[in-house]
Amino acid sequence: MKFITKTHKLLPLFFLLYGCASNVDLKQEGIAQKIEKTKQKHANTPISAISNNNTELNKEINTENNYLYTSNTEIPLFINDFIKVNPKIKNPAYIAKILAQQVPNQTSIKLMMPAKEVSRKNWQVYRSKFIEPIRIKAGQEFMANNKVLLDKVQNEYGVDAFIIAAIIGVESIYGRYVGNFNVLNTLYTLAFYYPDTPNKISREIMFQKQLANYIIWAQEQGNNFNHYGSYAGAMGMPQFMPESIRQYAIDYDKDGIINLTGSIPDVVASVANFLKKHGWKTGEKVVLDIEPSYENIALLKANATGKPQANLTFNDLPSLNFDYKAIGLASNTPLLVIDLPSAYDVEYKLGLYNFYVLTRYNQSFFYALSVYELANAIKY
Repeated sequence: MKFITKTHKLLPLFFLLYGCASNVDLKQEGIAQKIEKTKQKHANTPISAISNNNTELNKEINTENNYLYTSNTEIPLFINDFIKVNPKIKNPAYIAKILAQQVPNQTSIKLMMPAKEVSRKNWQVYRSKFIEPIRIKAGQEFMANNKVLLDKVQNEYGVDAFIIAAIIGVESIYGRYVGNFNVLNTLYTLAFYYPDTPNKISREIMFQKQLANYIIWAQEQGNNFNHYGSYAGAMGMPQFMPESIRQYAIDYDKDGIINLTGSIPDVVASVANFLKKHGWKTGEKVVLDIEPSYENIALLKANATGKPQANLTFNDLPSLNFDYKAIGLASNTPLLVIDLPSAYDVEYKLGLYNFYVLTRYNQSFFYALSVYELANAIKY
């Protein structure tokens, strides 16, 4: 497939690879030295498509990397850049070819565009999407059908079974909605064709990292690139991004393949492992409901940063009307203020360290609290 580059794309991320190729004496300077100079000069610029009409330049690049392309001009230079940045990718010639065959997915690009009108965040509206009869019933059935597995994983990893199940429910309603976007194509699209937004550069860099992780993982799983997921590249029942799959996913059923779509043991253990590795505290609470008195609300409002960091303690809230000792908590217990704006008011709660751990999955307070509330609704 012939590749058409975008003339308005930014210069490459780690390598401004060879800019105007005809004006660069690669033989004299050496490809390695050129890469090092451009890496330092353009460290914060994303890899992007550039003109690919210099066959001699491509021959130099391909010789340097021992690539054996049937047609050098079919491989855009930004793909060569990407391969060079990620030496853990095996069989680079083959990977370069399949990347060169990709066509940007316009739906993914469109869905990544920010909303034209920014509406006020509304906890009650968000909550209603996840704490509702269909998801609760599905969660209760999931808990009942997988009780032995959930209990085993809970004992092994120290993570509450109902929290594990709730995450799977919030993410995909227990596998009902895992996405129908080809993951390789989606990540390729967002790595090199992210829409023109204020955070374009940082987002392209992030998706380039996810693309590399996906390719490496897919090669480790038998060179299977036929995975489907969300419009952002998240996969399976728990909607793991590729980097999370490589770091936290578990082949719990011991069949030699990490299957987050069809293997419930792999899914349950992978979610548990993610939370454990992020510091889940076995048996500890997640959220504290505080009496909404004027004094309490004023105190919590003054200490609300909106950031998911448990950097407060009860010592920092001396006037709080809450008997934490009665429920076995110490004065130096890590806390954060959860602020929940709705249509006309803001609700406040206290999050403990396990709430912070839930925000490692998704930094939204709304998301983390939805997981917590769904967990309480599906407990057996």
